[in-house]
Amino acid sequence: MLSGPPRPLILLAFFLIAPIVTLASSIEVNSVCEVGTCPLPTDSLAPGGSVPVTNFNFEAVINGDTYDFFGTYSAYNTSNSPSGSVGIELDATAVYEGNAATVQDDEILLNDLQNNTVPGSFSLHETYDESVTASFGGTLVKNTSLRGQAFFNGDGVGSFGIFSGPGSNTVATPLGLTGKILDEDFQDVFDFGVGTLPGTSITAIATASLTPTPEPAGIIPVAAILALCLGIPAIRRSRLVSRL
Repeated sequence: MLSGPPRPLILLAFFLIAPIVTLASSIEVNSVCEVGTCPLPTDSLAPGGSVPVTNFNFEAVINGDTYDFFGTYSAYNTSNSPSGSVGIELDATAVYEGNAATVQDDEILLNDLQNNTVPGSFSLHETYDESVTASFGGTLVKNTSLRGQAFFNGDGVGSFGIFSGPGSNTVATPLGLTGKILDEDFQDVFDFGVGTLPGTSITAIATASLTPTPEPAGIIPVAAILALCLGIPAIRRSRLVSRL
């Protein structure tokens, strides 16, 4: 008679798989949690961990207007390396799915949230950067645009601009952060103007990350070589004096 695996093995498999199953970024739309666990802190990403590229698709009603949101998100935390980084990536599209033109402006705030832990030796006092590429579909009306910025532990990197047509931009800002926790919040604001027709879409492809300061490679070796070269003649002179 066949029997199932021992209970301890089942429990071990559960605990090994559980972190992989539950670990994910979170997405809010106008303060409503649509993906994952909101608000911050979300499932914490430990040093050496990552969130693989993950698909999302959901609908949200804004001012009575239905929008479809879809795309992918991912995250990484390589702070276990002195030259590592921490960052998130988001590809999000908002599409108006109504049956008629909108009768008011719709402002939609989408937050991509991720919480990280870093080693005490890993510096958060670094430069942070954000990059975004905007694209649009359908017939655009007045006041239709994409804007936003990334936040780390509540400090903003700076607005990446207001796009009313296709474009891209990158912003880098030094932030004096400290500690062992790094909360990431990438905010995209999709503005659909009054009179927006069904099928109109806005897409944001965005990344945000900590940019570690490069190690001063070459400076110490050169100094050591100079010190060695300058020291050799002195050693030779002292040996000559001792022989006389």
